[in-house]
Amino acid sequence: MYQQAIKIKPTYMAYSNLGTAYARAGRYEDAVTAYRGALAIESSDWPAWCNLAYVLHWSTPESREVLDERDKAVEITLRSLEFGYTRQQLRRNAELTNLLEDPRMAKSR
Repeated sequence: MYQQAIKIKPTYMAYSNLGTAYARAGRYEDAVTAYRGALAIESSDWPAWCNLAYVLHWSTPESREVLDERDKAVEITLRSLEFGYTRQQLRRNAELTNLLEDPRMAKSR
């Protein structure tokens, strides 16, 4: 369904939703590609950064890229909290739960 939506009108939300569907199916490499597609359209989409960090963590945990992407995801999530989002709002996204437990997030409490 999301693939068809992307063919008709490629939006960051369609790519992000496709990434989430792939991640939930355990298709992490496909999820990485989809989240990168979302970020190519809208680079400030913090949930896509967080979700990308999450799937990279599961797909290639030894990779330096995981750390770089996770650092960016933490940074963007911290900024979202500064702009008024609450931890409760962020926890609605199951993929963010692990990220919110990152020790660097403690300074946002």
